[in-house]
Amino acid sequence: MGISAALLCETFEHYPYDKRVPVSSTSFEIIRSIIGIFQEVIMHGEHRYDLFNSGLLTYLLPYFNVNGQAFDVEHLHAGLLGLYATMSSKFTLDDMEAFFSFSYGHPPHSDNFNETNNEEGITNRNDIIDCFSLEDLLTHTLYALLQGAGQASKHMALMLLSRLLKLKQQRARLYTNHGLFNQVIWNLTHIMRYISHRMTPEFQAESMREIRLSNRGEQTIFTQTKRLLQFTIECFEQLIIDPVLCHKSTSFLPVELRSNHFVELFLQDEGVRGWLETI
Repeated sequence: MGISAALLCETFEHYPYDKRVPVSSTSFEIIRSIIGIFQEVIMHGEHRYDLFNSGLLTYLLPYFNVNGQAFDVEHLHAGLLGLYATMSSKFTLDDMEAFFSFSYGHPPHSDNFNETNNEEGITNRNDIIDCFSLEDLLTHTLYALLQGAGQASKHMALMLLSRLLKLKQQRARLYTNHGLFNQVIWNLTHIMRYISHRMTPEFQAESMREIRLSNRGEQTIFTQTKRLLQFTIECFEQLIIDPVLCHKSTSFLPVELRSNHFVELFLQDEGVRGWLETI
């Protein structure tokens, strides 16, 4: 309990109350350390559910709004995405549904709350973050997927998005929020184009060399890009199997997924062929 209280105090100590004020490098280091501690507990600790039920993980969400040096912000976002992606992989879907119910169960207490801004993060009209309300993880994940400069951020964001879309209450938000649905489709299509542009003839030749040299399942550039494709297809699959979103999602399915485009780009890879057949 004492450790949890200390970590919570440190989290509040460096809170980005005002998005207009840059966060110091020291604060970035401290928050990344806290993220690392939580990551270890979730990955290996016997107190995994204690941390989950404490609500501490929700208090890191406003750090998606930090302002600072691009390098620091990029690494912090990658750490946050990795933390929530790990959490989503270690807990059941029911646990995750409960987590989001807990998150959305804290309405903002500020009289200045701007209700029209609730899909872009919860702030009041003065751009001051309301610490008692929680940021929208789905929206932040989509933003990171589009804006993330590093491969790690894209990978973590896509992994997290594929798991968020497995949650009924997250998909239900897309039923009536057409803007959010279009944002999901647009981001996934953007990733498809990103993967296609990466798979140049030079990249394919290098991939063949890596495959010949590596028989130990190492994380080569080829396998990393293949994982990006896998998570993208999983996202589309979750949209297609939803009875409400099925028709609309199918009509927006990119042409690359309706053909052997990626099978050819990935050198007739059987795994890629199987994912496309599932779609």
